Amino acid sequence: MDKNWWFDNSPPGQPRGDVRIILLIKVNCRTTCVIVEQWYRGHQSPFCTVTITPHPLNSNHWLVEGAPMAIPFEHVFLRPKQGGRDTDLVFDEADFATLARRCWGEKR
Repeated sequence: MDKNWWFDNSPPGQPRGDVRIILLIKVNCRTTCVIVEQWYRGHQSPFCTVTITPHPLNSNHWLVEGAPMAIPFEHVFLRPKQGGRDTDLVFDEADFATLARRCWGEKR
């Protein structure tokens, strides 16, 4: 429902409201799990899903499935890339493990 609200309330073509991509971050306190979903307008399922769960044998490590996640530059800044400085945003396993540590702390 959250993703639909953002897409429905930012119709394409609006200069300041053209939401092209949504990241949903779901945090499950009971299972200590974090799920990050990447959604595009008009898609019925997430384009990319990353799941971050605690490592069963090491409380300081996280299992990350589905990484990396790339977010196109054009969908964030609403303009084409210009030159070599403009790049897509890419989040790898280490980035998602950092997200989990920030949610739950170093030791659970």
